[in-house]
This record gives sequence, structure tokens and C-alpha cells, in this order.
Amino acid sequence: MLRISMIALGCLIFAGMATAAKAENPPLYVWADSLTLHAAPSFSASTVAELAYGTAVEPLSAPDPLMSGGGVYPPMHEDAPGPLAKPPSEPQLHGFSLHGHWLKLRSRGNPAREGFAFDTYLLPLPAPRCEPGRSSCDPVTALGWALCPDKATVCESIEDYSARVFGERAQAGTVQSDGVQPAEPSQQASTQGDDADAPVKIERRYDRGVVVYSENVFDGDLQGKRWTLPMLHSIDQAYVVMRRFFGSCRYLNVYEPPREVDLQGCGKIENVTIVLSTGKDGAVIDWGYMD
Repeated sequence: MLRISMIALGCLIFAGMATAAKAENPPLYVWADSLTLHAAPSFSASTVAELAYGTAVEPLSAPDPLMSGGGVYPPMHEDAPGPLAKPPSEPQLHGFSLHGHWLKLRSRGNPAREGFAFDTYLLPLPAPRCEPGRSSCDPVTALGWALCPDKATVCESIEDYSARVFGERAQAGTVQSDGVQPAEPSQQASTQGDDADAPVKIERRYDRGVVVYSENVFDGDLQGKRWTLPMLHSIDQAYVVMRRFFGSCRYLNVYEPPREVDLQGCGKIENVTIVLSTGKDGAVIDWGYMD
């Protein structure tokens, strides 16, 4: 009887250790169009596998020290001071690199795919429902010209993504043109009377502290979105998320991490500015368009 009890106790301890190990290694997700697995923690090491966009992976070890790699930010604007900035027609040289860690991991769906990857484009958030290879994903970047940007057949706004991944808790603000009502009438924002050019402001709150604030002025001539993601803590992570939803940018106006990174001409739209910042509330992505 004692032997049976000891065996049962051992099984419980082993199960508890397995559960704890699983809790210590939450999945990461591939946000790049594809992710290369190497045989060793080096870009020159042989390739052992390619992981598709959206693949869930399981870390098998602690990450190596932070280092530069995984790409660079766009060039400094020709009118902005910066190291080695050059006119857009010439090759761009600057010292602003993305950062990441070498990490040993394996695919959750196919454990045989195991190796080392540079984790710049691995995030603790499921990848959005976007078509890889497109210039952007959020329908706002189509500016009403199409349902999805860049002729995509599948796209997802930051609001829909946040509701799907985190769950929406509350919404407050003015009534939108599509008839969406605020969550609580007492929180309804003013539209400055019957002025058609008055701003339409909507704030949506989701679980895990995620917030999306949007504003539309002059019937779309001036639009803005501010996305707060408390689970992200670096400008580089915010940049990866920004690129997937709002597209690559042409110029870098300000590079002062962790306080701020200011980009311009994003998602094939010249008059779009995006500001990335980090602070006590996590990472913040500010998207703004002015016609």
C-alpha cells in the first residue's frame, strides 16, 4: 500500500513539474512572413527549417544576450539630422538596428522542427489574420478605397484583432457612422453640437489592459488610432507589430528609444505618421493620417 502511495505521489510531482515547465514557457508566434531555424545560434549556420507566418513555437532554453540583428529601421528623413543620412535616391546608411536574442525553440505543431532562431519577429501574441507579403493589414490603411489594403482578400483591424485575442470589455465615445453605440451613455463624448466636422472619438478597452483609441475628423480627412499593448516592453516589438498592421515606413524622423521613434510615409501613404513609445503602460503605437 505504501509503495502504491509513493508511486502516486511521484506521478503527481512529475505532473506538477510538467505543468510548471509549460507555464514557464508560454508560446511565441511568428510575425514575419517566415522564420528561419538555424543549426546553431548564428546567421551563418546552416538552415534546418523554415517556419511559416503565424506558427506557434515553444522556447527550449533561456534567450541569449540581447544583440543587434533582424533588420534595420528605415533611413533618416533627408531633412532630419541623423548619422550618415543621405537623400532618398542614394543608398541609405545609418546605425539604427532592430534587436533580438538567439533562442532555441521548436514548432508546437511539428516538434521535429527544432533549431535556433533570432527572435526579433517572435512575439507573445498570436499573429493577426493578415496575408503575408502584403504592404499592410489594417483596413484603415486602404483609406476607404478598398475593403482590404494592397488587394488582400483577408485583413484585420487592430480593433478586431484586440477583440478576438484579448476580449472586449467596454467601449465609450460618440456614435460611429456604422451605428456602433458607446458602452455606457454616461461616458459618451461630446461631438460639439451638430457640427459635421466635429471629431468622432471612440475608446475601446480590452482584457489585459489593451486599449484602442480612435479619432476621425472632417469626414476622414484627419484620422488617428492609438493602440496600447501592456505586454510589449520594447520599441523593437512595437515596430514589428506596427509593420504588420500599418506597413513599412519610408523615413525615420526621430529615433530616441525607449522614449520615442517617429516614422513617416507608412503603408504606401506619404502623409501618414506613426509614433512608437514605451512606458509604464507598455508599448504604444500612434497612427495618424492627414489628407
